[in-house]
Amino acid sequence: MPDLTIEKLTSRLNEAQRLSQAVMESEKSLDSFRRQRTRFIRHFVGPYYGHDHGETTPWRQPLNLIYSLAATLEPALAMQNLRASITTTDQQLRPFANDMKAVLDYTLDRIGAHKSSRVAIRDAFYGLGITKTGWDGTSALPFSDPISLDDYVFDRRAQERKKGSYSFEGHRFRVYYEDLMDSGELDDKARQKVNILFEGQWERNRDDKAKHIAFGKTAYGEDAFRPEVELVELYIPHRDAIVWLPGNLGITENFLRDRPWYGEESGPYDILGYAWAPDNYMPVALMGVIFDLYLLENQVANKVARQAASQKDLIVVDAPSPDNADIIRKASDGDVIQAAGLKATVLSLGGANEDGYRAVGWFQDWLSRIAGNTDLIGGMVANSKTLGQDQMLMGNASVRINDMRNAVEQHARAIVKKVAWYIWNDNDFKADLTRDEGALRNIPVKWRPFDRPGDITDFDFNIGVYARINDSPEQRAERLAAWVQRYVLPLAPLQAQQGSRVNMDVLMNLAGRELDLAEINDLWEEAAPLESPAPVQAPTGVESESAPAGGAPRGGTVPSPIEALAQPAPV
Repeated sequence: MPDLTIEKLTSRLNEAQRLSQAVMESEKSLDSFRRQRTRFIRHFVGPYYGHDHGETTPWRQPLNLIYSLAATLEPALAMQNLRASITTTDQQLRPFANDMKAVLDYTLDRIGAHKSSRVAIRDAFYGLGITKTGWDGTSALPFSDPISLDDYVFDRRAQERKKGSYSFEGHRFRVYYEDLMDSGELDDKARQKVNILFEGQWERNRDDKAKHIAFGKTAYGEDAFRPEVELVELYIPHRDAIVWLPGNLGITENFLRDRPWYGEESGPYDILGYAWAPDNYMPVALMGVIFDLYLLENQVANKVARQAASQKDLIVVDAPSPDNADIIRKASDGDVIQAAGLKATVLSLGGANEDGYRAVGWFQDWLSRIAGNTDLIGGMVANSKTLGQDQMLMGNASVRINDMRNAVEQHARAIVKKVAWYIWNDNDFKADLTRDEGALRNIPVKWRPFDRPGDITDFDFNIGVYARINDSPEQRAERLAAWVQRYVLPLAPLQAQQGSRVNMDVLMNLAGRELDLAEINDLWEEAAPLESPAPVQAPTGVESESAPAGGAPRGGTVPSPIEALAQPAPV
């Protein structure tokens, strides 16, 4: 039986060279996805954006429905902030879970994780949203950065992104030459290879990347103000390693750098897509689904516009009275003209066909339907005759939007878990801050290495529900009012019995801020708190009646919700 070891099968090339060939195959496979993504983005920005604009560009479309769709869906999916939710089944670990949540929220804010999430949400409209999460040893903080599909590479043989089903994943990146050479990341042999790579370096692959739309292709090698080198970083899951290859993959001899992966077990990358084709790694681009209809609608709209522009009203005058024609031409609206022997006829030519207007409306209606009733979601137009029908349509549209939100939340949850891994495991990460819990304010939180009760597996990391909402101050004020009516007022007596109450000053200031009422503080003034009314005592010698279940003794009083809010909390 032949010896079919990996060394025998691949003895011609070493691991770095085989991986370089796989990356080149990946980039060829991704080329069509990248070109279509660039095309969609060109139509999104329109003909007047960037260096290559003009009157005759192919992406000159008067009805920019690509922009309209993106501008409607992105606010509906994006998060204003990214907040963690940490739970544990161990009662003794719950106070520590609250401390860790405060540290995790602080870290997510500091590294701008919600911004990276929003870029991924936007990128997924045109193809694939990608983020990379890792550890920055210089700042002693995690990072979460967006990765462009133009730079992303993966194992083209993979049908799904699950550990064990793909052999590599990574991206191209640039680093300043002087920083790389001074970083200590490379040995002498790798430094020599970088010098060869650096000399006269320009971008070696496609000219039509999305980043070229604004300013065109630029030099980044020795002619740049701060010269840069392009490298390829790859995560190899089967041996949990991060390796570097030269940007010019054809000159690969060995890895420029080969280090163990330091991070959560799923690796550094997370991807976001809204619709997935069976047995395929790449999702379906939302803009690709509606693109043909978008072009067809603009084709008809342009035809209607040409017809409207060619419309003419001509005044035809018979030959015997040529002077009258000039009188008519010079007359203003409402003028009375007296001309002997005037014989004139108004002749109307051209004009837009009514069928063209109906076709444009039909295309618009179908585009909105295919995209999930975006007109209704964006609040631009009612698609039906009654409020009830609109509410039904909004409910149906919400099904699709909620499915997209679920994808966004899964992507954000993966980022939160990776950041949590770093703040738990890294010995350089420290934090001093405070948190609030119920009526308690400014509880100190001191986060230090090795001060960890339990294990990270004892905690479940999620994103807070309040991270999912991106709405207006008016909507937040409505939610605040609903919360007061549904929870605060009914539970106020129970709160008073337990020794707590709502801080009315904070509540009113919050409502005033959301409603943009600068005079809210002028409506309140300091006053002595009302004393609780004394209970009525039964007469001497008369036995007190038993109290009904859940209430006060007969002859006593139970404060109303409003009274419970007004009275001082029991001590």
